[in-house]
Amino acid sequence: MKLSTRIPGELRLNAISALLEEKRRRGEPILDLTISNPTQAGIEYPGGFLGALANDRALLYEPAAFGMPSARERIAREYRAPYDNVILTASTSEAYSWIFKLLCDPGCEVLVPRPSYPLFEYLAKLESVEVRHYSLFYDHGWYIDFHTIERALNYRTRAIVLVNPNNPTGHFIKRGEAEQLADLCQRHGVALISDEVFADYQIDPDFDSLLSLQGLADFTLNGLSKAVGLPQMKLAWMITKRLVPELEMIADTYLSVGAPVQVALPSLLALKEPVQRQILARVRENLAHVARHLRVEAGWYAILPVLDEEETALRLLRESGILVQPGYFYDFERSGYLVVSLLTQPDIFSVCDRDAVETFLYRGRHKLRRHLIHDVLRHHPPARRVPRLAHLERRVEPQGFHTAPTLARDFDKTLAVFSGQARCVNVGAGPPQLNTMPQQRVNDSKNPPVNRLVALVVD
Repeated sequence: MKLSTRIPGELRLNAISALLEEKRRRGEPILDLTISNPTQAGIEYPGGFLGALANDRALLYEPAAFGMPSARERIAREYRAPYDNVILTASTSEAYSWIFKLLCDPGCEVLVPRPSYPLFEYLAKLESVEVRHYSLFYDHGWYIDFHTIERALNYRTRAIVLVNPNNPTGHFIKRGEAEQLADLCQRHGVALISDEVFADYQIDPDFDSLLSLQGLADFTLNGLSKAVGLPQMKLAWMITKRLVPELEMIADTYLSVGAPVQVALPSLLALKEPVQRQILARVRENLAHVARHLRVEAGWYAILPVLDEEETALRLLRESGILVQPGYFYDFERSGYLVVSLLTQPDIFSVCDRDAVETFLYRGRHKLRRHLIHDVLRHHPPARRVPRLAHLERRVEPQGFHTAPTLARDFDKTLAVFSGQARCVNVGAGPPQLNTMPQQRVNDSKNPPVNRLVALVVD
């Protein structure tokens, strides 16, 4: 039979999945640092809560497009939202599909962050919607590259998706960014969608982080999957900024949320405190075992810088039986990251050969330096580059990773990324000295600068 072009073509196992399948077939033990299912991670749930699913009220079928009034009222109280603005769905994935149906015609576009959860491509494709990406960059924390949003916006754009906190980077949007994003959406007439399923799992938020965009975003999404660690209950919700009566026809066509879970919702939400307390304790404990990781504010994941992500992931699995995810699983723009789940049971973390992992991760240290320099060169004007590099020297490696010999050794590859000429800026006593340096090393080993920071500045 003929299939829709919305369905992906032949799917093949990547090298990591193929190796994992082979090792499992041979019965070899796997230390899985990718677990994301709370029900399989040793989380203890209070006894008896499933009894609420057997309530006789669920025997009465009373279809309601946006969900049972009692369940909507419970969500409205929980999130201090207007009752009429609460819409129940079977999952956040379904919420996305309804929003895309509402906003988009075939060929329309939505902007999604990179890196982020890879499911967006499939959700959009199934609605005949195209995905375009905007970038996030790391500078002792993750930030939106608004230049990439401006470039991606066009007459076909219907929505910008924000994941707050992001999965897998674990960062919240900053207040200034949220205001700028809302202004962009208003000027271009596009909707803002805020996915906040990990918002309750705050590890160490920055002082200027915005923990929720409810009331600012046109659609705010959440659900039981993360809020109470029960993905199998299949209940999520969206809270709209204003009334959207056009959604009723879409919702009434599907009527997808089952009655038992809606009736049981008050009992299920009572699990938030005990379940979230356990998960947060687990996340913090495991994060303490990760010696080198990028800044994380919330969520269940940590990102580790490495030199070659796929080769490192393959070697960890092949030689030590440790399963991690390479960054390209989450659509990082450049190679050089591993993603590990902090939801993994602590005894698995403790069993892992930490020395082996640290050996692999140490090899990526200079790669991280190059990435940081690359981001400074890309996102900061010339007048700000040297101060930013000095800031990174203090914040990332207090010993000083931008001394002249280190730059010469570690950043040749960074220099090669850029075409044309680079200028060497020696920051010390007196004004900077600029020297034209076409494709040559920064450091002069015969006359090394003393007590000076050396940075690359590219026109």
